Amino acid sequence: MELIDKPSPTPTIGYLGAVDDDRQGRLSGWAITRQGDPCEVTATVNGRSFTAASELPRPDLAKKGQSRGAGGWRIELADALAPGENRVDITLPDGTPLSGSPRMVTWTPAPAAAPRHLGAIDSANARLLSGWALTATGDPCEVTITIGDDDPVAVRSEGTRADLAAKGMSRGAGGWHLFLEDRLMPGSNRVTITLPDGSAMPGSPLTIEGPPVAAPAPPETVAPPAPAAAPAPVPAIAVVTELPPRQRPAMPSLAELDELSLDDIALAVASGRVRVDAPPPPEPVAPPVVSEPGPEVAASPRRSWVGRLLGR
Repeated sequence: MELIDKPSPTPTIGYLGAVDDDRQGRLSGWAITRQGDPCEVTATVNGRSFTAASELPRPDLAKKGQSRGAGGWRIELADALAPGENRVDITLPDGTPLSGSPRMVTWTPAPAAAPRHLGAIDSANARLLSGWALTATGDPCEVTITIGDDDPVAVRSEGTRADLAAKGMSRGAGGWHLFLEDRLMPGSNRVTITLPDGSAMPGSPLTIEGPPVAAPAPPETVAPPAPAAAPAPVPAIAVVTELPPRQRPAMPSLAELDELSLDDIALAVASGRVRVDAPPPPEPVAPPVVSEPGPEVAASPRRSWVGRLLGR
């Protein structure tokens, strides 16, 4: 059997590429498959990954016969870069590092733009809200004030401010104010102050206490009912009061009382069988009028001592 050596087939998978430049947080370069087609490139920095396809025109690669005209890529890294040096790893789809990877990229953040308006709050109480506001060129401007859910109120900073002129910040104006006496609700009020560019005034929003909440009126007091009039006293009369039958024997009759001795009556009163209510003292009686003697009146029959005691 004859052995014939055959050349190895050309690999169908493989990538080429390099990093060309990094400028202002942007990386750029080229990457293609071995067949000259575009592919993906991944850049990793500070734990974040960014992917881009190499579909930008690269006439230099086409001129060399390496691609059909594309192959360029560009990745923006400004959002992930920290001030100073940053290590950036750039890889091809199979994980192979690109030529020039890893790359150290130095990032210097651009300085913040100068504010277009300046201002401050000087006074904030339940009576007056005041401060100053200027454009970057030192001219007056409008300040918008919103209290709670009310409509915004615009005031212009045209008040004289010699202190701002002395510092060279204005030409003499810059002050603003708004009286709040009739604008605040009882309790806490949220106040927002904004400059013409939409930025918040330093110190805004703030809370201003309005007038106190009125205390509820006390409930009407109801006068207590007048006490009932005490019953008129019943004049005492000399009577014999009988106790309930279950507490004593039957009450003796007057005839029986007449036969009793004083000692027996005293014992009956002490035992509760008989009670005697003494009449009130008699009213003073006018002295009798002396008259001529009349005919002789027969003497009244003799009454018993019990009858005389009871006034009978």
